[in-house]
Amino acid sequence: MTKKLIAFDLDGTLLNDQRQVTERNKKLIRQLQAEGHFVMIATGRSLSTSRGVIEESGIHHYALCNGGYAFVNHQLSYEKPLPKSDLVELMSLCNEWQLDAIYHSIEGIKSNRKLLDPVLKARLKAMYGAELGQGVDIEQDTIFQATIYITVEQQKKFEKNLDRVRLTRWGDGADAIPASSSKAKTIHVLAQKHGIKPKNIITFGDGENDIEMLKEAGTGIAMANASAMVKASADIVTKSNEEDGIYCALKELELI
Repeated sequence: MTKKLIAFDLDGTLLNDQRQVTERNKKLIRQLQAEGHFVMIATGRSLSTSRGVIEESGIHHYALCNGGYAFVNHQLSYEKPLPKSDLVELMSLCNEWQLDAIYHSIEGIKSNRKLLDPVLKARLKAMYGAELGQGVDIEQDTIFQATIYITVEQQKKFEKNLDRVRLTRWGDGADAIPASSSKAKTIHVLAQKHGIKPKNIITFGDGENDIEMLKEAGTGIAMANASAMVKASADIVTKSNEEDGIYCALKELELI
């Protein structure tokens, strides 16, 4: 058997629309792990917003904050934070534009504004069970990503002010990460560390922040619920996250 690295995005991919890991997905994860494959999560979420899913899935390896840091066997193995100077610039711009932003460290999430939209705050609590702290300490906090609630049109103008930070789009916002960081890069770092060739990397995703890892994998698999742009970047388009798309693709690849 050839050892594979198999990476799953969370929302819209490994999780169903109720943000749950289905019993079928739990079973196939256990099977892949038992057969010696390197099974991991690759998500834009941070640790504080992923803990419940990590426990529920039974997965031991995970790249978080769009590849900003990664854990192997639940131990921190890789990290690439936002440089302090870039963080200062980003926070200043968000405040100037009066944009709600959430800053992600390994320890938790914090807002940049004292009066963060209460609806947004309640939504974060309901979706992730994560408490939102106030005020980023530039000197003390190590920040890997900023989630900015920004429209597509605003983003086009906002990005022109950034030199070493890039925005990766999702739903009603965008994640700001170091220009040299991505899910794909972190996946390849982990694959190399564990002796897995690029051709043996399999990735599953549905969002714009998954495009790079779909393109650069040996086999990139997009969910049916992904946009046309995401599907175009994949080698295979499987069924949706509500239709056991992961199971169907792995069955087609004869991995389960």
